[in-house]
Amino acid sequence: MPQSNPLTGEVYRHFKGKMYKVMGVAVHSETGEAMVIYQGMYGDHVTYVRPYESFIEKLDKKKYEDASETYRFTFIPMNSEFSDVTDSHISEDTPTKKEESQSPMIKFLDTDDFDEKYEILCNIPRADINDVLIDNLAVTLDVVIPDGSIEQRFAELKTCVRTRKKYESLRLR
Repeated sequence: MPQSNPLTGEVYRHFKGKMYKVMGVAVHSETGEAMVIYQGMYGDHVTYVRPYESFIEKLDKKKYEDASETYRFTFIPMNSEFSDVTDSHISEDTPTKKEESQSPMIKFLDTDDFDEKYEILCNIPRADINDVLIDNLAVTLDVVIPDGSIEQRFAELKTCVRTRKKYESLRLR
């Protein structure tokens, strides 16, 4: 039953009504506790982490008397009556679970070739570019991209990759 086994790519509705996509399940490095990593399908698409047990738990009806949902997060099958809610965020172009591992971030991490890294950056859809993605990609390059507009920050990131592409290929190791 998906409700008790969130998988990468699945969509859930929080009891307060907002939609979230599961990005993965991770293990806390110190406690060993399972954690669900999920991303809001609204606004800035912020990524969150919550303990696995808390993600799948039944809602405390005493604490949330007005809530109509049974669970904190309710699984939304893609062929359900709620699919129209997610259509604006998930389309036929959305990667399948198998393709999810080939997200731009994963491709970027998987290659050591700066030509490929630059090509990956150039192929990221504008709608997918946000401050979190820019910061995460910058960390992999061991650079800091200063604050500014998304366009400025992304251009700065691409400049860093172009510079590395130009000079790292000439460097003797």
